[in-house]
Amino acid sequence: MVETTLTNPGIIDRLEQDITDYLSPFGFSIERQEIDETVSLDANNKCNNNSRSRAVLTSPSLPDDGPIYTLHLHIHNESLISTIGPLLRTYLRLSSPSISPIKLRSILHCNFTLDPIPKYTKMNTTQQNQVLKQQEELSAKKIIQYIHMIIRNSMGSALCIDLMFILPCYWNRRVDSTTDESSRSRVSISTESVRIAMQNNPDACYPSVQLVEQSSENNMDRDNDTCLHLDVKTRMCTVRHQPLLFRWLSTLDGSITNDQRDTLNEIQPQPHDRETTPLIVACIEKVANLHRILMLLHDYDKIEDEDESSSLFSRVVIVLPNGIEKDKTLSEFNDAIDNFHKVIIDQQESHGRMYRPTLVYEDQAIEKISSMINTTPPSDQPSIIGIDLHPDALTFKGDYRTHPSSALQQMRESLAIVFGYESTGIPEVVSRLLNSWVQIPSRSSINVVAAMSIILDAFMDNKV
Repeated sequence: MVETTLTNPGIIDRLEQDITDYLSPFGFSIERQEIDETVSLDANNKCNNNSRSRAVLTSPSLPDDGPIYTLHLHIHNESLISTIGPLLRTYLRLSSPSISPIKLRSILHCNFTLDPIPKYTKMNTTQQNQVLKQQEELSAKKIIQYIHMIIRNSMGSALCIDLMFILPCYWNRRVDSTTDESSRSRVSISTESVRIAMQNNPDACYPSVQLVEQSSENNMDRDNDTCLHLDVKTRMCTVRHQPLLFRWLSTLDGSITNDQRDTLNEIQPQPHDRETTPLIVACIEKVANLHRILMLLHDYDKIEDEDESSSLFSRVVIVLPNGIEKDKTLSEFNDAIDNFHKVIIDQQESHGRMYRPTLVYEDQAIEKISSMINTTPPSDQPSIIGIDLHPDALTFKGDYRTHPSSALQQMRESLAIVFGYESTGIPEVVSRLLNSWVQIPSRSSINVVAAMSIILDAFMDNKV
């Protein structure tokens, strides 16, 4: 058993819910601790922000028998580490409920070199002499910040799988005392330095995370059926990898046969007939999710014919929650779209295409959606489908590229597909439109953008 002390209140709350929902049968538990407020003051006699939140997560040990399913993530830039957490959370949630989480392993390969003192040239001589003595210590502190970021962004899910972190190298600077000229060389960060940094930072101490020096990294077999290797080279990689992750996980419980495994990496998304693409309705509360959806749509739109006057964006409706600050919310979402146009879209190369989804509030959603699909549901046909749990929901399985199912067929024939809020699902006022449901099999609900990525992958596949 491994015990991890947690001080982040959000992670503690989420892990408590996850353990109740699906982790407790596998031996996971969490217990809150009483905090002595008389010792929770820092050196300045101010209350520590985490002093009132503390819990101990108990995780079972790795079993000695049976296969270990390993997701290798090759990270090519340290700025992309923040995207890893949500992918690991989806990894855990999409895996078969029959597989113990502790049999899920993720190996994070840091294929980059850290610069522990990026502002070295701007320092005075005294400062430079000081930091030159602390280069590995500064590198180790960066590493634990990155590991903490992965744990935080996964909302604790990364602590519920077997996580291995292949430490990167760092640039070690040296100054020639005779010429005052500096040079640098790549040096492996030692596991010992990172462990010491963790011990000195109790808010980011994770004993269950295995640390491996890059110089000790073993060769990994890419042909193993129980392994999947993914490269992380852009901020959208982890979102676009969701369909492949979904399809690979389906092989682990026998949903995909050995003969079908070879197709996982070979088939690429192909342009799909725009007229048969249903309206995509996404209920979202966070501007951050809007940005990810816009990037996802843009990513798929790039494979379309540039001569078309419209884009996939024109088939998307974003439903916003009703609230007392409607004008402010709408302004924030419109600003996010404007920023997306400014940063991502080159207007000179847009060819007249409209890269803007329709924004609407819940109380106006039925009228807007009905007008865009030119119908008045519900009807006897599966015209509007909700991606949600429901007693009558069809299951969308990971073998959709080789064995199209009735769930995929219904979605292809539908007029609209609705994705609900992450926290509360499809709002009641919008659910009145639905007359069919499809569920993505998972231990618990997955991120709305991950779900959209999986469904869009099915639509953009030319194999029906």
